[in-house]
Order: sequence, then C-alpha cells, then structure tokens
Amino acid sequence: MRLLSHRGHHRHHIENTRAAFDAALNAGFAGLELDLRSLGDGTVVVFHDEDLWRLAGSRRLLHELDYSAAHQLFPQLLSLYEFVALYGRAALEINFEIKDGLATLQAALPLMRQCRNAIVSSFERDVVVEARSQGMRTAALFEDKAQLLAAPLGADFERVHLSCQLLPLFCGCAGLFTSQAVYFFTVNDPTQARYISQLEGVAGFFTDNSELLDLQRKPRARRRLRKVS
Repeated sequence: MRLLSHRGHHRHHIENTRAAFDAALNAGFAGLELDLRSLGDGTVVVFHDEDLWRLAGSRRLLHELDYSAAHQLFPQLLSLYEFVALYGRAALEINFEIKDGLATLQAALPLMRQCRNAIVSSFERDVVVEARSQGMRTAALFEDKAQLLAAPLGADFERVHLSCQLLPLFCGCAGLFTSQAVYFFTVNDPTQARYISQLEGVAGFFTDNSELLDLQRKPRARRRLRKVS
C-alpha cells in the first residue's frame, strides 16, 4: 500500500511548502502530491487556491500577480522550478495536480519531465488527455458518482484517483476499474484507512496523517470485491 503525502505534511507546516514536503519525506511517505497554478506572468507555482486569502490573508488572485508580488505576500511560495530543483531527482513519486487548465499544463511540462517519477492528475479530462498525449503518466480525479459514471474509463489515463465519498461505489462495482490503478483521497481516519488498505484493486491513498504510515510497511490481507459485468 503506497501512501502519498497530500500537499506535504501540513498538519504541522503550511501546505505545499518546502517545510511541509521535507517533513513528509522525513516521515517516510512514498510520494508527494502537490497543486500547480499559473501566476499572471506565466510562472507556475505550487499552490492550491485561486487566491491568497486562506494562507496569506489577501484577496488577491494568483493570476493577477507576478512572482515577485505573490512571493512578497506569501514568502513560502515555491515556483515549480524551485520545487523540481529540490525534489525532482529524488526516488519518490511526485503527483502534480493541475488546478487551472491546459495553459498551466503546457507551461509545466518541461519541468515535470525532469522528475524521475512524475504523474499528472486533474479533474479536467482535457488536461489528462493532453498530458497523456505528451508522454506523461496520468491520473483522472473524481469527486462524485455522476462524474465518474459519465467518464469513459479508457486508455486516456493509467490511474484513477477517487474521493473517499466514492468508496461504496468502488466496493460494489470493482469491475469498473480493471484497467487502471486506484488511489483514494483524502484518507485521514485510521479505521477507514485500514479498510481501504485491505481492498483488492487499491494501490494506495493520499493522506495528511503520518500516523497511518504503518499501513505502507505492513503486508496486507486482501478483501475481495464484487465484480460487475
């Protein structure tokens, strides 16, 4: 069972920052998940929200700012260039979630390709399809049942990342996922984590909780699921 640190180890550090990523690696996570957005000057940065309010108390939108202005408002901000220089050659999986569309994907591709083990994920199918066409490993993100059942689960991506809300659907319809590796997000409850870790067909999950890392180290007894035709 592979555990990836969701935005770094941000229970004790600010999410998507060097401190959070360093703490996640020191804790022993198999990989990192992070978010990419573009600033107004085209710089791709590691940041989740479209504005700075939650982390820096500013209502300014990222696409209105250049790197200098954004960094002044939020000094811990990492550019993608800085992130890749720090972690790109490390022996871990790096999951880049594209938050704001194709332009950010295209700008990020040259740097993501420098990483030893990169995967591109997005809720936007056109982003996933384009990343796949550019030779990147890809994962499609799904939050709700309607979105998942409407999607063609084909060769456009090699992994499926499912919200924990979709766990009952997965358990009842495991046959939907015979072609892709399945990961769940964001799994923080120990009871739920132990249950997911035993499910046949689940390769791993994203978490904020380093106390679950024992599940990454232990061999697991598989719980077989009902197949659907």
